[in-house]
Amino acid sequence: MQAPRMSRVLLSILGLIPVALAAPLQWEQIQPVGKGPAARHSHATMTFDSMQDSQFIIGGQGAKGLLSDAWYYDSAVAGWEPVVLDSNDTDTNCNVMKINLETFTARAGHAAASNGNVALICGGYNATGTANTYVRTDDILECWWFMPQPFMRLDKVKITAGKTGATDGPVPREGHTLNYDPALKHFVLLAGKGTAGLLSDC
Repeated sequence: MQAPRMSRVLLSILGLIPVALAAPLQWEQIQPVGKGPAARHSHATMTFDSMQDSQFIIGGQGAKGLLSDAWYYDSAVAGWEPVVLDSNDTDTNCNVMKINLETFTARAGHAAASNGNVALICGGYNATGTANTYVRTDDILECWWFMPQPFMRLDKVKITAGKTGATDGPVPREGHTLNYDPALKHFVLLAGKGTAGLLSDC
């Protein structure tokens, strides 16, 4: 007696897992064409469903201090492009409205998570000085929405009080993780480092 079709498909997939795990992995260094972003660390990365050939980066710690710029790598042309924010958008009634009115300040240690065609960027730290002598001045709690299409938009999130009161919410932090949970339909922020030390909250 044959197994049901779905069972056969499942068994076939499960049968491939040991083969995939045993296959060797190889690194390949990408050689981008043209100019790219400055060297950095502690930046955030994003990908989007509408631009599956592109990888976005924003902010980070550079050799001469913190950065606020954003770039995306387009694998179709093997090159980097700077993100240029649009100044106008249109509403549902086709009226022109101003966008990107607030400035995303330089930061590092922040995190980003995307869901479909929008990403949430949260946290990080401010600093003064260079990469070797910088002094961290503040951890950041603020969050931003980033949308690459149809217009490049970076909008500051208006955060309201949580369910348990006006003071409810995460403390400013850096080095945390941020993910989108499709089951909960929520962005989940976890751990990191705050002004009082390491954090374990979620």
